[in-house]
Amino acid sequence: MRTCAGITGSGTQLGASKMTAKAELVAAMKSSIAECDKAFAGLTDAGVVQTRHRGARGSAIAPGGPLYGMVAHDNEEYGYLAVHLRLKGSCRRRAKAE
Repeated sequence: MRTCAGITGSGTQLGASKMTAKAELVAAMKSSIAECDKAFAGLTDAGVVQTRHRGARGSAIAPGGPLYGMVAHDNEEYGYLAVHLRLKGSCRRRAKAE
């Protein structure tokens, strides 16, 4: 959420680490996904490399970098999750039609 909120300029913080109820966490997740959808939808070919100031650091950064890093991180996490689910037997391979 922090990465996408920084790109869109909303500055929204969820405070999900303090949430304990499932309904709160689900709502926070949906809000986070909506914010990232806005960040990706707002990109243009020129805008992806256009530097912007970010937060209190004041360092110039292009939005394409953090979003690329986020996608790479998500792919890694998906890999871990897939292996975990396969080891637990939660994922079944589909049999090839012969």
